[in-house]
Amino acid sequence: MHRRLISGLLSLSLIVFSLNSSISQRALAQDAKEGKQKQRVSDENTIRLGNVLITLNVSVLGKEEKETTNLTRENFELLEDDRRQEIAFFAQEDQPISFGLLIDRSQSMGDTGKLQNAMRAALSFLRAGNPQNEAFCMMFNESTELLFDFTSDFGKIESALSNLDADGGTALYDAIIKGLEKLKQGKHRRRALIIITDGADQHSRHSLTELIVQAQQSQAQIYGIGFFSPDEAQAYKASGSKITLINGKEIDNPRFVFQSLADESGAAVFFPRSEQELNEVASNIARSLRRQYLLAYYPSDQSDDERYRNIKMNLRGANTSGLKIKTRKGYRMRGHNDDAEEETVAKDRAPSARERAVASLRVETSVGLSDEPGPDQYQESFADSSSGWPNTEDSFYERSKYHLRGNRIVTAKNYVYSDFEASVNVELLPRSKMSGLQRLDTINVAELPAAGLYFRMNPGSTYVFLIAPAPDGKEGYYKLAKVVAGRQIDLVSWKKDTAIRMRNHLTVRCQGSQIELYANHIRLAVVKDAANLQGRVAIAVMGGQATFDDLLLKKIKY
Repeated sequence: MHRRLISGLLSLSLIVFSLNSSISQRALAQDAKEGKQKQRVSDENTIRLGNVLITLNVSVLGKEEKETTNLTRENFELLEDDRRQEIAFFAQEDQPISFGLLIDRSQSMGDTGKLQNAMRAALSFLRAGNPQNEAFCMMFNESTELLFDFTSDFGKIESALSNLDADGGTALYDAIIKGLEKLKQGKHRRRALIIITDGADQHSRHSLTELIVQAQQSQAQIYGIGFFSPDEAQAYKASGSKITLINGKEIDNPRFVFQSLADESGAAVFFPRSEQELNEVASNIARSLRRQYLLAYYPSDQSDDERYRNIKMNLRGANTSGLKIKTRKGYRMRGHNDDAEEETVAKDRAPSARERAVASLRVETSVGLSDEPGPDQYQESFADSSSGWPNTEDSFYERSKYHLRGNRIVTAKNYVYSDFEASVNVELLPRSKMSGLQRLDTINVAELPAAGLYFRMNPGSTYVFLIAPAPDGKEGYYKLAKVVAGRQIDLVSWKKDTAIRMRNHLTVRCQGSQIELYANHIRLAVVKDAANLQGRVAIAVMGGQATFDDLLLKKIKY
């Protein structure tokens, strides 16, 4: 039971900070004005589960195609198939990206010295990006080879590139499809594929139509760099979607191919004429990616089909005159989730009433809806009922504690932390009907109330640390899970430990990919996982009532 409930709450945690701003902010402002102690959450604040999240990387260009970075969420209007969509997540910051590098190593690249130029440009591009970026490198001719797997140590890619030979023809479409498949393993929600080639596809098993469908099903941006000879460049530029070779064979025009992929994925295409221009292109792509807006939304139509859905984005406001938007044109909803690592819900039984109720859980957020870097230290004692946390029927201040009951997740302001330590006192109030009625050796942990901390919360994934004290309060259970694309993966399954009591001081310490869990200053577990390296923090309860006090978030300084 808990398994399904936790899965639902994990999905909800991804949208906890996408509540309607006008509802939340007006409600809190009204409370402050009238001096109310509590307010009832209206049905408008009920959010139903939708675990398909669409992420858009958006460039806004002004004069001379220069990126504009001073817009806010209110400047963007988003439509899917002409239906307005609510933007659940908005940021304009230099967020890390998972990259795939595809470098053509066909015979023509070697004969002209372009291969070495391409490798130097690729390395220059990687070094110009966010230090937390990661990348893999694939080389292709008539076949595709993974030269180096995901790494942030780009010197390793440089070493691997140093002794490569060029031969064979060009199977461009096959290479791109393999690159998109590999990108699914990236740890960052932003993903991009960079392709450098000097030729047209003549050897792929896949067609251009198949490739376009793959691009529409992927949320990665696809940047094409066509490093053609002068004669080829002129011929491709003068032709339409097809070109005819000397032998009479008709093939796809690579300029048309790259432009189609860029349009579908919200990227760009470049055709440098020299090594200098190639290096400039690499720098331009790196700079552009660091200045994009990141928007995400849950489509109002959650139908599980593969039809194409059109995306349209408009700019609003006086300060947007003369600006233009570049983002993907649309997408196809996949009939299954290829990125899922593990099913989270057993499908051999009907869900219980409690599990079905998850579909209409109410979640709340404290004041502030736009992400911002957290201060060096944020402390909340909950002694002051006007400190900005929701004050509702099921989440409220009382006697210098913050109470949550039922199934609730509440974020700690809008602060984003990467390397940090979060601690809080949490007490689960005992349920009389359970106390003393179960022998400890027959306890089903799935029936126990649970509470804890959500951390590194993002629209695409989050971690959750939960504790569930036994009815006698002398021991308890804990677990650590993450969610990816709405699906739960247990990093530590429910585990018994005598460190857990009815009242606990919980601590989560995150440094890079390492996560440490503590209860009452006793270390429970150390786990390494790099799915998320930053995000918000929240407190949560499920299936009971808990009090929280002395919440402390602080950055880890080196």
